[in-house]
Amino acid sequence: MFQDEAEKVEIPAIAQLTQQGWAFVPGAELAPGQPGDERSYYRDVVLGKRLEAALRRLNPWISEENLRKVLREFTHPNFACLSEMQH
Repeated sequence: MFQDEAEKVEIPAIAQLTQQGWAFVPGAELAPGQPGDERSYYRDVVLGKRLEAALRRLNPWISEENLRKVLREFTHPNFACLSEMQH
């Protein structure tokens, strides 16, 4: 089952994104404890260091306080579940 999904979905999606200029990083390189410390826990879905670097690059005028607020919005959303977002 997994092999079928990889061949039909994952590999073509990675190919398309890399053709558009995105960088592919294998999941094992993003595991907690790997060099670079991309994330502390497997439950961390946002790569905070990369997000912060991108925000600084795209918004060079942003203050440290506002940068922290934006990072917090991404990493700690106020919604307990997706169903609350629909109201």
